Amino acid sequence: MSASPARARGLDVRGLLFDGWHWIVTFLIIASVPALLFGQTYVMNVFVTVAFFSIVAVSLDLIMGYGGLPTFGHTGFFAVGAYVMGILAARLQVPLILGIVVALGVSLLLALIIGMATLRLKEYYFAVATLGFAVIVVHVIAGFPEVTGGWSGLQGIPRPSIAGIPISSDLQYYWIAVLMLLAGLIVGRNYIDSRYGRSIRAIATDEQATSTLGIPVARRKVQLFMLSASYASLAGSIYGLYLRVPTPANFDIPVMIDMVLMLFLGGIETLWGPIVGAVVVRFLPEVMGVFQDWRVAIQGLIFVLILMFMPRGLAGFIMNRLARGRTSTHPKPVQADATAPARLTWVPSSAESAAPLLRIAGVSKRFGGLQAVGDVSFDVAAGQLKAVIGPNGAGKTTLFNLLSGVIVADSGSVLLAGRELIGLAPDAVARLGLVRTYQTPRLFASMTVVENVLTGRDALFTSSLLANLVKIPASAAEERTARDSALALLDLVGLRQRADVLASALPFGERRLLEIARALALPPSVIMLDEPAAGLNESEKDRLGDLLLCLREQGLTLVLVEHDMRLVMRVADEVAVLNYGQLVADGSPEAIRQHPEVIRAYLGEEVTVAAS
Repeated sequence: MSASPARARGLDVRGLLFDGWHWIVTFLIIASVPALLFGQTYVMNVFVTVAFFSIVAVSLDLIMGYGGLPTFGHTGFFAVGAYVMGILAARLQVPLILGIVVALGVSLLLALIIGMATLRLKEYYFAVATLGFAVIVVHVIAGFPEVTGGWSGLQGIPRPSIAGIPISSDLQYYWIAVLMLLAGLIVGRNYIDSRYGRSIRAIATDEQATSTLGIPVARRKVQLFMLSASYASLAGSIYGLYLRVPTPANFDIPVMIDMVLMLFLGGIETLWGPIVGAVVVRFLPEVMGVFQDWRVAIQGLIFVLILMFMPRGLAGFIMNRLARGRTSTHPKPVQADATAPARLTWVPSSAESAAPLLRIAGVSKRFGGLQAVGDVSFDVAAGQLKAVIGPNGAGKTTLFNLLSGVIVADSGSVLLAGRELIGLAPDAVARLGLVRTYQTPRLFASMTVVENVLTGRDALFTSSLLANLVKIPASAAEERTARDSALALLDLVGLRQRADVLASALPFGERRLLEIARALALPPSVIMLDEPAAGLNESEKDRLGDLLLCLREQGLTLVLVEHDMRLVMRVADEVAVLNYGQLVADGSPEAIRQHPEVIRAYLGEEVTVAAS
């Protein structure tokens, strides 16, 4: 997902309109304007639909904007909310509130089934499945007229009342919809600022990097899908009461197209942008007059122009304007601190055990006719820094992918503290204590530095999704504790001053350090570093070497893939050498320097002399 211009400059604009709680008062004041100006006129009817459609559009922003998951089926949940409630009330005389709850339950169950079946696959399968769901719902409604009323509409839905006051006017429904929309914005804001929101934003940026931090990717996607479906279902139930006689046409594909247009016209990843989009899309037909026959063409033209000139919509354009003048350029690198480095806030695995902490035995992987890794075996003791070297194409990164569960080994065994890792998913491997970094830093660019580290701590959180949605004190306290720990890790790598800067704004060397801090957040038993010195200058390499020695001295176990032999010989306790996927040698740095096969395959005599 591409970042906005303001984000690209290093400015986190998410808080510009949602800082504190004053925005709630602002929202209610703005929402009062239509009620005061238009009262019981026809225009109020349009504003009622704006409010209801805004709720669904906000739910689309959660899943399509923040989650990066293309869905075209929310009108299906919108219809399920209206028709399940309506059928229960009109046909079985079930109380309206119970009908709304049952409709919500049905929508959640359907979202769970669809999500479990499709969200483990590629995104386009999900898009097709949700579109098919929306079409099926409309056809089912139309195909059973004796139950649903078919295209003539479902009749007999009773009028609701609150505290004995009947609800019938547009103005009353408008305020109900506005309060529901406000609740949806609050819940959405709490979600995005929670560990669940951070993880879903991370998944949208880099699914593999997220999974190797111990985050269950598929589960988080399903949870988000169910949350967004609940918005649509609840809005549909009350919208059905407002319509009194809902028909399939109220929930057909053109309605879904309008809602997607609301999202992108208003602005993704803003929460409030879809409301702006809903106002424009719903009022556009009212102001077109003689151009009504050209409505679809005009809407399409507007959509194309918005994507071309305002890719984050009207809200993104407004936020970028508000961001102008704020200090937000690429920060200068932080100078290395001469004081003693901070210490880990947790105690790594003890080095007292005689058995190796990590044991790799006979691991092999073949891609077609290429033997990428062949029968590799070596041990890593607790508290040891083990380097893995070899020429390009030797199989070093493939070995890391096998150890971390990114790819599955053809044969062999990987034991971490006696637990078998082969066959486990990357998130399960990480939760057992084996985490990694990448050759090119795979950070979550649109998140701040501290948010990146907090995402690495996700597996340590205990608060539930519901607790985070309503932001109970326990979940808020857990969040504060996690932030303090994240800041301590940033202290360790020298990036605390960068805590609230976007990761995309960091210089390359500091991105390397941030990725290490994020990997340390779990916390791990073993951390695997894939060429962390690549792209660094000599002073940055010295700083990296100091950090690695600091971590080793505090008892952390490290496995280092690296080409810089000066760094390897400085920090490594032992060195394993790979060539053409085979283990050539394994021993102390001094023994590796003198090993004839290693000299011939990788080091060369001049490099050996220089290293010694």
